[in-house]
Amino acid sequence: MEGGRAHRYELTAQVLLLGLALIGTSSSPAAVHAPVATPWTDRVGSPHFEGSLVPRSAVVPGVASISVGINPVSAAYDAADGFVYVTNQGSGNVSVIQNTTIVDSIQVGTNPNFAVYDARDGEVYVSSGFGTDLGRVSVLEGTSLVATIRVGGHPGFLSYDGGNGFVYESDSGTPGEDAAVNVIDGTTVVGSATPGGGPSFSVYDAENGYVYVTSLASDNVTVFNGTTVVASVAVATGNSFSPGPLAYDPANGYVYVPNGLSPDLTVLNGTTVVDRLPLGGEPSSATYDGANGEVYVTVGGAGDSVLVFNGTTEVGSAAAGSAPVDSIYDPVDGDVYVVNRASGNVTLLNGTRVVGSACVGEFPDYPTFDGGNGYVYVPGYDSSTVSAIGAPGSGCTVGFSQVGLAAGIPWSVRLGEENESSMGYTMAFTEPAGTYPYLVVPPSSYVVAPGSGTVEVNGSGLEVYLTFDRAYTATFAEAGLPSGTGWSVTVGEPGEPSLGPPVSGTGSILFANLTNGTYSFEVSSVTGYAASPYGGTLTVNGNDTTEEISFHSTRTAASGISLPLEDELLIGWIVAAGAAGTILFAYRRRRSPAPPPAIETSSGLANRPPPPR
Repeated sequence: MEGGRAHRYELTAQVLLLGLALIGTSSSPAAVHAPVATPWTDRVGSPHFEGSLVPRSAVVPGVASISVGINPVSAAYDAADGFVYVTNQGSGNVSVIQNTTIVDSIQVGTNPNFAVYDARDGEVYVSSGFGTDLGRVSVLEGTSLVATIRVGGHPGFLSYDGGNGFVYESDSGTPGEDAAVNVIDGTTVVGSATPGGGPSFSVYDAENGYVYVTSLASDNVTVFNGTTVVASVAVATGNSFSPGPLAYDPANGYVYVPNGLSPDLTVLNGTTVVDRLPLGGEPSSATYDGANGEVYVTVGGAGDSVLVFNGTTEVGSAAAGSAPVDSIYDPVDGDVYVVNRASGNVTLLNGTRVVGSACVGEFPDYPTFDGGNGYVYVPGYDSSTVSAIGAPGSGCTVGFSQVGLAAGIPWSVRLGEENESSMGYTMAFTEPAGTYPYLVVPPSSYVVAPGSGTVEVNGSGLEVYLTFDRAYTATFAEAGLPSGTGWSVTVGEPGEPSLGPPVSGTGSILFANLTNGTYSFEVSSVTGYAASPYGGTLTVNGNDTTEEISFHSTRTAASGISLPLEDELLIGWIVAAGAAGTILFAYRRRRSPAPPPAIETSSGLANRPPPPR
């Protein structure tokens, strides 16, 4: 009896151990693996980068960028030798350009302003001088300085009278000196007048032979016939003039005077005011289009537009860039080129339709047209370049500027199919028209915003501003998962679902680069396991930080429901105990004595007597 009971206990223990063993085989034992780093280089994640140039339908002509002197302000074309002359205020010289090549540089004095071509003599006149440097007009022929003409203290705009061959120089004067208009014939001042108010822009009227000179500080236009002042015509009121370049319309003989701050346009016929047209903005220049016989008036301020006039009737308008300052007519293609100072580009108009745009240097100024090659030359005051529109060129500048990285720390950008690196604060690409994706690659231990995006190049330079922040490593270390099991953590900020794609991998360590701050995190579910903690917050404060994650095994029931480990163990014990009871019952049944055979009596069947004990 005692031996049988011991045997039963031994058998039950074996069954229980078998049940526990079966439970144990429902998952592999936990293991700690070698670390596998999964970097997260950007707070917004590392986006998939693809795509290339997407062409646009707008016409964007080729533009050649030509480096000249410092702060170029105006240009003039010499039809005799085919040169373009560019006045460089900052370096006191004139750059002489043929096509896209600098052929010479001529020193002319302090602060050269404007230049004009004298078709009679084949010479170019350049005004310069300011302050203690006495004003002068330099006479250039080809690449030579042939004469210097002394004038007032602050010479400015120049215009040429095709009837008598005179050059008119507007001199705004200096304190204590009267402003004057000097009339030059060849290399001699043959006349002078002092209209007052700081003479400024002027234009020649071929119909009556008059020259019209505006003033900066008065509301009048002074009208010259040769060296004689024939009239002073009031064109604005309230000393709010600030005029821009004028236009002469040979079809009707009108002269158009943009009144700047007034803000309106005065139309003159001879010495008579034909009309004053309100514009709703500040006119900065007027240009005559020889193809359609219309006048284009650039309007800045809230409008930033071009208004088109036929006589005194507005016949249309077109959008311009930011702060249009001047325009010029191209007789080759019949387009009007509008120079937009603030947006650093040129808008091309045909009639009232915008047909394209072109990138030019920063803060563009007064252009000229080269009748020999058909290029339009636009000085870029802040870039110290001249843009030759129509020449073979590469496109517009897309710049990237950063804050947060000290000089000497490398960073890089991929724009379209091009890569550039920098150890400074800026970098630049030159691209034709199109839409380009970009991706910023920060240095190790830094994050950047924005880390990616797109830019659209359409005849205007662009600048993308980047902010780099010092980043620290947030490490998530797990224990309890079998080797090779994938898991992930989503990192977010309070009130935000996430900062980017989950940090994921198959190693025991994942990490994210985070700047200082408090973040939420959540561990994604792994089939058959429960994470502890499954989420929470972490704080980065000038140091790396570590969060330890423990995974506990669960077992998936037949219904597909995952149960906690404690419930799995309880069910395992119950199953094991049930199995042990069944085996014990079968064992006892096998050992019990069989009943005695039945015997037949006179009254029927009877049981056999029990065996002797």
